[in-house]
Amino acid sequence: MNDGVFYTLVALNVLFFSVVFIYVLLQIDRRNKIIHSKFIKGTWQRKGLSDTGESWHISYTFDDTHYRIKAHPAFSSSGRYKVVKEVENLIVLQFLDIEPSSDGNTNPHTVSIAVDTRAQQLTIDGHAYKRLG
Repeated sequence: MNDGVFYTLVALNVLFFSVVFIYVLLQIDRRNKIIHSKFIKGTWQRKGLSDTGESWHISYTFDDTHYRIKAHPAFSSSGRYKVVKEVENLIVLQFLDIEPSSDGNTNPHTVSIAVDTRAQQLTIDGHAYKRLG
């Protein structure tokens, strides 16, 4: 084998392993980032009319570590939350230290929230919520 072919093969191997190394580093960096946790801060609301024509609404308010849910007809709940994980545009939250709600359930809950930054909305339990204010 002549020297030119040998050096070309060595250079191609170095290039290949460099690309693989950079790809792995980028995947590790992406896996650990929480991107959308700041986006959910604020108040999000969904409203409508019942079958009988009565208006209803549900609002979620998130700050740095606490959440509050208020709804009409009467429902309220509040407590702490933490981001368990984030996969692309899906954030998984765990609600903790839940203040007694009107249904009496104080067990920790896991909630999946889809984030749509273009439409400025969250999807919680399959329902779209718009940002207030």
